[in-house]
Amino acid sequence: MMIAVRICALLLILAFPRLAHAGEAVRPELHHEYIARYLTKFFPRQHLGQWKCDDVISARTWSNYIASLDYEHMVFLQSDIEAMRSWETGLDNAMAGGDLTFPFRAYQLFQTRLEERCKYAQTLLAAPFDL
Repeated sequence: MMIAVRICALLLILAFPRLAHAGEAVRPELHHEYIARYLTKFFPRQHLGQWKCDDVISARTWSNYIASLDYEHMVFLQSDIEAMRSWETGLDNAMAGGDLTFPFRAYQLFQTRLEERCKYAQTLLAAPFDL
């Protein structure tokens, strides 16, 4: 079952470009929706384990996706995680309908938090050091 979860998370990651130009929002395209629908329709039949895309797979996929973006828990705030938690068990239903709002919003939030961290680090480096 863990392999199924990793495959789902990998497909979410590969479904859109990891790098966007500064200030440019990453948006789902038509082929992304097709991939999501295809995955949820054929994955249960094609995978050796014959697992259904249910709330358990959804929760594990959600967790793996968040971990793939912020493995060391240094980017997202606790409030970000709590706000995204509403997608935890509904990700399977959203993907079955081709709705990729969650992965794209999570990635945009990830980019925003990284920019904030970089700006904060630059302000610290601009201040004189107190040795």
